[in-house]
Amino acid sequence: MKNIIINEFIDWYIKNKENNGSNYLKNNFKNDKELFKDKLLEINEEFYKSYQIKPFEIDIKNFSEIQIEEIHSKLILKDDTFNIYNKKTSNGIPKAILGKRNFLLFLNEILIDNDGKSNLDSTFFLRKEFISYLINEEDYSIGSANSYASYVSSAHKHIIRLYLKKDFFGSIDIFYKDNFRDELEDLFDISINLTLKFSDITIKNKYCAGLREYKYFLLDIFDNPYDNEVYIPEYLKKQIAIEDVILAKEDKDIIQFRREIEEEYKTKFEIDKESLISNFRFRMITQDRLYGDVYFPIRLIKKIFYKNDAKQIFDKFISDQIENIKIYNSSNNSFYLLKNIESLLIDESNQVKCSISAKLDDFSLIGNVFTELGEEGKFDLFKANSLRDVAIDHIFPMKDILLLHKKELTGLSKLTSILKEKGLVKSGKEAVKQLAFIGNQIIDDQVLDYNDMQLLTNDLLFLGNKLHLQLMSSKENLQKKNR
Repeated sequence: MKNIIINEFIDWYIKNKENNGSNYLKNNFKNDKELFKDKLLEINEEFYKSYQIKPFEIDIKNFSEIQIEEIHSKLILKDDTFNIYNKKTSNGIPKAILGKRNFLLFLNEILIDNDGKSNLDSTFFLRKEFISYLINEEDYSIGSANSYASYVSSAHKHIIRLYLKKDFFGSIDIFYKDNFRDELEDLFDISINLTLKFSDITIKNKYCAGLREYKYFLLDIFDNPYDNEVYIPEYLKKQIAIEDVILAKEDKDIIQFRREIEEEYKTKFEIDKESLISNFRFRMITQDRLYGDVYFPIRLIKKIFYKNDAKQIFDKFISDQIENIKIYNSSNNSFYLLKNIESLLIDESNQVKCSISAKLDDFSLIGNVFTELGEEGKFDLFKANSLRDVAIDHIFPMKDILLLHKKELTGLSKLTSILKEKGLVKSGKEAVKQLAFIGNQIIDDQVLDYNDMQLLTNDLLFLGNKLHLQLMSSKENLQKKNR
């Protein structure tokens, strides 16, 4: 039994991990699978000595999430025999191999596959990949990742299927295969809006949280297939040329569809604050800036902080910026901060409006939102078809900030030098592809040490005091960039 599960795990590891952010097999065993298996058997025995559990002797055809959680609960212990073995003899590798990004993820995927065979919601597009993405990229626990997938299934079953009157997962499949990115995003915004309107108050936040995470998983693999290739199944790769992903074509049908829903259910298109925050967070953490003397490769920076147990530092840097985004409420430069609003609305005339809670009287004030125009210093009413038309603008351009303060940004300067030394080019698709590959090398080879992390942390704190953001019409934002 033990060799069967070990062999399957080794095959899974080579397919999903080796050369995808890890070179453990190559660096330690010269790609010799038998030597790797011997190491796994050694880990198996050491784990048994401490906990009387042999992970690699689990019956692969008959186990449950309880066993996964049991192994995980032992891995987080610090004062025991296995922990001494983990640190002194193997530099932390045994825990990493058994952990939630490797062996436990492998077991979880088997459970997902088994569940899918009897799951009525078998149309869930990339369910297994979604769960793996949450665990690997967003640092979710296995239990939390499974819960978020369940929220999506439940939202679909109880709300979206009833009120959307459109094949949700089928539409996602079509939009993804046809490179209709904008339509994919709009479909989710409509579905989240319906879920907020028609879900029970006790569960709607969980449903919407699941839908938001699912939305940004799909958009991320759409926008950056090079760094997320492991989450794109082979059958999809054959239908979508990964080298030729294009921006979605504008399709007014989905906007008209939203108008019809609004009319039928007598509801407005409203984006709640949590959806705004998650949308803006996704945009900010996926916009790499590879220009000038100091690069700001935000995707890689996020990975570095997450892999070095500094997730909270990175997340606070992003959330602080989002909370202080300016939303103009007049043409004379007065504004609210995003942290003080309840939601944005888009009315039938495409006017963007802002909802502010009047706490003393327990009702909301709704007023027009204004945007800075492409012509400097002028403002007008903010018009938009969808959330995609709402841009986040750096009041002082990021490019100028990086140039002006390059001497102070010592951590980013070192990271830029490493990227250049490893051959990163400056522009185009090739740069995006290379950044994903080189970035994984930097993390896997532990190129950055504790002092480098301190320098990067200081840089984020420094930039946090220099960056100032505002909401702006995407059309006007483009004109501003061309000034």
